[in-house]
Amino acid sequence: AMVRACVMQCLVLLAPLIDREEDAPTSLGAAALLLMLQNPCCILGWGTQLSFSSMAGIILLAEKLQRKMIGSRKAWPQRPKLLFYCWRTIASSFSATLSATLVSLPLMMLYFGMFSLVSPVTNVLTGWAVTWTFRFSLLTGIVGTYLPGAGHLLGWVLAWGVRYISAVAELLAGLPFAALYTDSAYVIIWVMACYSI
Repeated sequence: AMVRACVMQCLVLLAPLIDREEDAPTSLGAAALLLMLQNPCCILGWGTQLSFSSMAGIILLAEKLQRKMIGSRKAWPQRPKLLFYCWRTIASSFSATLSATLVSLPLMMLYFGMFSLVSPVTNVLTGWAVTWTFRFSLLTGIVGTYLPGAGHLLGWVLAWGVRYISAVAELLAGLPFAALYTDSAYVIIWVMACYSI
């Protein structure tokens, strides 16, 4: 997943430099090609399949779902801008998670025999924390290399973000019906019915 993300990001940044438009499907295909040139069997791994199917779902569906959820700014005339921006952030996280899940769900059922029902809510509650924790960890690593005392202090602050993410994940995972298991034929029939609708 990390190599796929890095290749896609490099191509996004490179596109304007060589006077080309950014194209997410092309970036995804290039990442797959580079990975398979190095190791053709990598496509057989469940991690690679889930990474690429999730990204394909986000590319295909996320923007459309987000537009449906948000509507236009003109539809929010009497409401404060802050409310609109908060809702846009929630809609963005929710639509990305739902899009990734819709495409990768059959693979999750095949490989793990279950799928999470709370993942969209989990991502809405923790997505911002994951982003800032990741960014802050980079800063902490750089500072800690040269100033160990300051790095230790930043690490202590960073740990609270990690604790928050873990606490939310544990809390939501403990809810009834947080996940559905495919050992029941009824679950499989329900999923097939949802896909057909």
